[in-house]
Amino acid sequence: MEQFKLVTPEKMERELIAGYFNELSNEEAEVHGQLNLKRFSTNGGQSYNCEDWLETVKKACRWPNTDETVPTETMFLVREYTLNYGAKNLLPNERIVGLVTVRLALNYNLFNSNGHISVSLAPHQQSRLKSEEIALYLTLNLLKKRNIAITLVTPEVSGVSEEACVEVGGKLLHRHFDDQHEREIKRYAIMTDTKECDDDLFDLVAEWPE
Repeated sequence: MEQFKLVTPEKMERELIAGYFNELSNEEAEVHGQLNLKRFSTNGGQSYNCEDWLETVKKACRWPNTDETVPTETMFLVREYTLNYGAKNLLPNERIVGLVTVRLALNYNLFNSNGHISVSLAPHQQSRLKSEEIALYLTLNLLKKRNIAITLVTPEVSGVSEEACVEVGGKLLHRHFDDQHEREIKRYAIMTDTKECDDDLFDLVAEWPE
């Protein structure tokens, strides 16, 4: 049985964290901005200072809302896969399959660009859309617990697809053309009340975020 949960970084083994970031391209990692672990490598990604990164992640929850920072939570999307061996023997297996950055407030730049959520999925994900959906589903649940009723997501720069936004109830807010990167940018508003998604995604949740 396959299920997913959001896990705080300090609960993950350091080797798994570094291994996950090594799988990401620089572009995928960059969506997490200042909380991109690759910023904490001094030798081109051969090794990482995970302890400094973890300390920064902890402090980020208390960052002030300024032009440079906003309060931010970072969690790994973990797949929990249970194999049955006999009637009573269960063998759980956990793997990091993504990283989610959740901004608890937005400054002017983030309001007009990235929005509340950034997601990076590991390249080995076979069912990317379902993983994107469950990542958004769990993150919306977290934002609701943080008293945020509506979240803004920009698929082109947040690491999630437009299709995934629509699947979890997202509504197109507006679109504009980005002259700098020569592409169309679409903004979606998504209610953090996810009851409409429960029939499709509820059984995929191993543990709800606190």
